[in-house]
Amino acid sequence: MSHVDLDHAADAHTEDDELDADEPRTPLWLPLLGGSLFLAGALTLVVMAPPGKTRAELQQAATATAQAAEAAAAAEAAANLPSQPIPAGRMPQPAPGGQPAPQGG
Repeated sequence: MSHVDLDHAADAHTEDDELDADEPRTPLWLPLLGGSLFLAGALTLVVMAPPGKTRAELQQAATATAQAAEAAAAAEAAANLPSQPIPAGRMPQPAPGGQPAPQGG
């Protein structure tokens, strides 16, 4: 296609977008009504939205979460400790295979 053909094709496309002679034009108030309804809905959503948390509330929540995580970690560490201390000299020595040596009487 030559440059002239492209210009003619673009002109033909714009001619197809025009309204027919017997087709009525959209009244100006109709798009204005749609825009007004959209803005009214958006403002209603903004006004009716629940209030957000303040900075102090967010900091309190973060502190509480950090303290809960710290307490859970401390509880887990305490659960991993033996209930009775093993006396010195009675500690089982690991076997060469990496398993603890069987305890004999």
